[in-house]
Amino acid sequence: MELNGEQLISASIPDIWRGVNDIDVLARSIPGCEEISRISPEEVHAKVMFKIGPFRARFAGKLLLSDIIPDQSCSMAFEGSGGAAGFAKGKSRVDLKQAEVGALVSCTTEASIGGK
Repeated sequence: MELNGEQLISASIPDIWRGVNDIDVLARSIPGCEEISRISPEEVHAKVMFKIGPFRARFAGKLLLSDIIPDQSCSMAFEGSGGAAGFAKGKSRVDLKQAEVGALVSCTTEASIGGK
């Protein structure tokens, strides 16, 4: 599955970059996030509860950052396991560009899921 999108955010690029790299901000931004911890500057571990209709599953996974250009862009690889519920893995690229009012955040994501 591919997900692509852009969002105009009325904040400065340095503020957005700090937010993307702040695990407290990430925890509030990820739906169903139950736990998140920074292992290193390039690695984050999280536990997330997903609910789709009557189906619920907890996934534990990690996010690895690479190709980091502060205040501009980064790449991410993620993988998670939900036990019997299945797995999720993929990669994403985030780019920040100055806009008239704030910044334009662009994201391209390729993900795959499997299991029940």
